[in-house]
Amino acid sequence: SGRKTYVVRYRARDAKRTQRKMVLARCSDMTPDQARALARKVFAQVAEGGDPAAERPPVKHAAAKTVEQMFMAYVAHMRAKGRASATEVERALLKAKNNAADALGREKAPAEVTPMEIVDYVAGIFRAGHRGAADKHRSYVASAFQWAIESANDYTVAERQDWGLTANPTSGVPRDQGAVKTRDRNL
Repeated sequence: SGRKTYVVRYRARDAKRTQRKMVLARCSDMTPDQARALARKVFAQVAEGGDPAAERPPVKHAAAKTVEQMFMAYVAHMRAKGRASATEVERALLKAKNNAADALGREKAPAEVTPMEIVDYVAGIFRAGHRGAADKHRSYVASAFQWAIESANDYTVAERQDWGLTANPTSGVPRDQGAVKTRDRNL
């Protein structure tokens, strides 16, 4: 998935044959020395007969992220970077009559979006006779998903947003090479 974590593997007394695995922390959240100290504490609990992975309380997930929230965060990122195309991207992803958020499901988790849903969305624009627009919308959606993956793994920022994505669903949707015509002369 591209995420690096510190992991402890051990065998509990009640499960001599099966090996247990427990994630300690992300590599970006802890130094190796801190991880080693935490691992020593886990091994001490195992030596005393405990099973730290079984004793750990279930993780409470924050409110589920949605496609709409991801697109809004992507547009906000573009505006913060001073991108001139932010308004056009916002219109295509969130505000137009045939926008990507509605087509893919505004309240759906980004990880649940399938390549076929993206193909259906772009194909609808293509069938309406807007070949160039279909290719642009595909690239806007692809860029938004790629940004979501990269921003979740960006170790240089204090607060990262994890969108639950491990792969870009648009990676299998090819560009329409004939949609953009290159000119052969300068004016």
